[in-house]
Amino acid sequence: MNSSQQVAILAGLRELSDVEFQRRVWLSTGAPEVSSFSETVCQLFDDTGLEDLLDRGPVFSPELDEGLRELSAELSRIDSSAPPEEIIESSAMQSIRRKAQVLHDRLADLLCRTD
Repeated sequence: MNSSQQVAILAGLRELSDVEFQRRVWLSTGAPEVSSFSETVCQLFDDTGLEDLLDRGPVFSPELDEGLRELSAELSRIDSSAPPEEIIESSAMQSIRRKAQVLHDRLADLLCRTD
């Protein structure tokens, strides 16, 4: 995994953990900041190749990899066609934000130790 993938994974976890950012960007009606729940999930797991990497074997550490798999499963249970306000305020999203924050912090710590 290259450093640009690592940066993108950290950015995706940060976005999933930050309710204020979600309100500002997922509810935005135009530039300069626009995103969505679906776009964030796609950037985190598809664009970085993380989903495929997790399916193939170890990526970071057993605990971190398992946490990322669990996060992916939780994210897949969100109805991405629901209005953004509904997604942001859902109890499922509150749980996802907490987990994403923990995963972000653990990954950032791990990457700092391996640099």
